[in-house]
Amino acid sequence: MIPTDEVYSILMNDEPLLALVNKKMIFSFFIPEDDKKVEKSPIVRLNEVGEVPSSFASNVPCSMTWAVQISAWSPETSILIAVQQRLDKVMLQNGWIMARNYPIGQDPDMTEFMMLARVYQTTKIITID
Repeated sequence: MIPTDEVYSILMNDEPLLALVNKKMIFSFFIPEDDKKVEKSPIVRLNEVGEVPSSFASNVPCSMTWAVQISAWSPETSILIAVQQRLDKVMLQNGWIMARNYPIGQDPDMTEFMMLARVYQTTKIITID
């Protein structure tokens, strides 16, 4: 499973998050133009932002650290704060720690929205055939 698929599954199965965000408004990689509307917010997007070997045995990687950025948009800061708090909790419960936080601010490309972005990472044991 690729990291964004794992995170997508975590989010799609978290009822408290889905009480804040419509399932249809959680996207991987790309938000269709027709969905970039205030009335459809909050909007959530996942992007993989890193994948690096994190431990080695005989110069062969035996674990990988993955990083996924979760971004959310809403015109209401209070909604973004609620989404952020739920994301931190559900991601930690599933073995992903918050590694970077970008403060809530106005999105320069979608000016009617405020945006939050957080990067979560996890380390997984891997096998190389």
